[in-house]
Amino acid sequence: MLPACALLQTYATDRVIITFKPDVVAAAAAEAEGLAFQKPAGLNGAGVYTITDGQDVDSKVKQLQANPAVAVVEPDYKVTVQWKPDDTFYSMQWHHPKISSDKAWDTAQGSTAVKVCHVDSGVRVDHPDLAANVLKGWNFAQGSPPPRAGTPDYFNFNDTYGHGTHTAGLIAAVGNNKLGVTGMNWRVQLLVCRFIWDDGTGYVSDAMNCLKLCKQEGALITSNSWGGIGYSSFLEREIATTQSSGQLFVVAAGNLGVDLDEVPLYPASYKTDNMISVAASDSSDKLADFSNIGQNTVHLAAPGENIYSTARDGGYVIMHGTSMACPLVAGAAALLQAAATSRGVTLAYGDMKSLIVSSVDKVPGAANKTITGGRLNVAAAMSALDAMLTARGVPKLAPASPPPPSPPPPSPAPPLPVLPVQPNGSAVIATSPSTVCGTTPLAGLNSATQSSTSGAANANLAIDGDCRLRRVWQGSCSQTTRQASAWWAVKLPSPKTLVSLSIQTSPDCNCAVDMVGAKIMVGNTPWTSKNSAANFTLCATINGILRGQRKTFACASGDGDGAPRGQYIAIWRPGVVKRVLTLCEVDAAFAPDVPVRRRARQLASTDGSSGSGRRAVTKAAGEAAARRGGGLRRLHGRSELGKSVQQAQQLS
Repeated sequence: MLPACALLQTYATDRVIITFKPDVVAAAAAEAEGLAFQKPAGLNGAGVYTITDGQDVDSKVKQLQANPAVAVVEPDYKVTVQWKPDDTFYSMQWHHPKISSDKAWDTAQGSTAVKVCHVDSGVRVDHPDLAANVLKGWNFAQGSPPPRAGTPDYFNFNDTYGHGTHTAGLIAAVGNNKLGVTGMNWRVQLLVCRFIWDDGTGYVSDAMNCLKLCKQEGALITSNSWGGIGYSSFLEREIATTQSSGQLFVVAAGNLGVDLDEVPLYPASYKTDNMISVAASDSSDKLADFSNIGQNTVHLAAPGENIYSTARDGGYVIMHGTSMACPLVAGAAALLQAAATSRGVTLAYGDMKSLIVSSVDKVPGAANKTITGGRLNVAAAMSALDAMLTARGVPKLAPASPPPPSPPPPSPAPPLPVLPVQPNGSAVIATSPSTVCGTTPLAGLNSATQSSTSGAANANLAIDGDCRLRRVWQGSCSQTTRQASAWWAVKLPSPKTLVSLSIQTSPDCNCAVDMVGAKIMVGNTPWTSKNSAANFTLCATINGILRGQRKTFACASGDGDGAPRGQYIAIWRPGVVKRVLTLCEVDAAFAPDVPVRRRARQLASTDGSSGSGRRAVTKAAGEAAARRGGGLRRLHGRSELGKSVQQAQQLS
């Protein structure tokens, strides 16, 4: 059975990846199975085939698995970038002294003889702090199928998303140019393969082709800040193939806050010898709350919180995530390769990997969470390189000239284009789910709380009414730290009857996985912990939301009489498994408030003088008492309270 995370993974809906057996005529076999060849995938003879007979991907995969002519078939899985950026500019490149980059630069500052392949969303091609170090690139993130080789679009690797420009700057922002920031390598040849689209996702088949081009161009290091999928044999085989050319594959561990030993996600969980999987740490050497871990899977930590680097608008920005930790390690490998090259030696992938993982600073935050129990130390790795080369009889190199003073702070980045603002709330109580995100009465209440807060992702960001961005890194989502029984709650101005709740998730991480099984609860007292469930009524259970999607959950009966009523709404993720709770926008639909006496008359007249009519009048009067302060227990009576308590006991 696939892990819960893998169950929600997505893939291209119109195609599959196939390897036919060697003695099979692929074109004929494909046509017979309702397929048409679209493009090659990687170095091992795999191809991407479009489904032409109208079947869905799952059915087609099952059909092809039964075909003896087919060696391997899989969906074309969609990967995501592994960043978690932040707009708060309160630090600048603290990571360099933390990992001793400045001391390593006494030996080497990079080399144009070294090629690093950057597999991401491209780069800002004319960025003044990057352009000089970019050699060439390719584009697989425009149209379906992607641009044909040799066309202008194929060579247009300009970054329109932002992730790639930031990660590229950590490897290759030009140093000693009196401008902006400094990458790990002041000089380097950066190969850029753009396969991440503007929604933060890309496909395995395109990643495979990126790795193929990187190998063909002679890059000995690739930086891969993406992943989060279930097992793909095609991708694993492609990474293993790059090993034969001496290439080191550096990959972000991911931002779900899960243990990859228990919940493997790929490519970070592959076990090929040429891989380094990287977790994210903060300035205090604690692992970031969002970072995936794995004592048998993740090799080491590197700085990944509040990392300052190049931005797609031509300026500079702070972001955080394992996406930022990964290129620091890839950049360190390139710096080691530059130092070795200057002494006439080319390092194999095993040398680079061994130097990096054997020279970490042991830190408590990484103990029992990574293979090495440590955080990257570039200067220590450089010293280990010198010792290794000396032991091999390679002449020592004279120390490099002392590096110049740190570059001055960057000039302010030009402003981003102003996006159109959507309507921000309504004075009318909604009686049905709003079709526009951020336009219900929750918007702007500023009364939300949550069990904990990750970075600057405070609870009120989930009800700020701003759905233009809807991404964690852009400051428009709330997020807790990784914990058991995470929760979020909001206080309404007065008790309301909740008809439904709509939740918008982020496209930038697999945070939607953590929503599965969460409970939407309504009550009349503040929610402060899982024990509060005893005083709340269940509206609905969240059965899953796709990443980057908005979904509406109707309360139990979905009408104004049976739906729960209260002044507090809570979203609670019960259980002992530690997860984050991320909400990019929460909208509510309430039943209209009907005057109590009029409602009592309406209910009584419905049933005439029957007992049920008298009970309806009593119920309406009870609601009036509740609004005067009688509380939820008086409103729903003992049976409803008992039901809530029973539900709470089952959930906890």
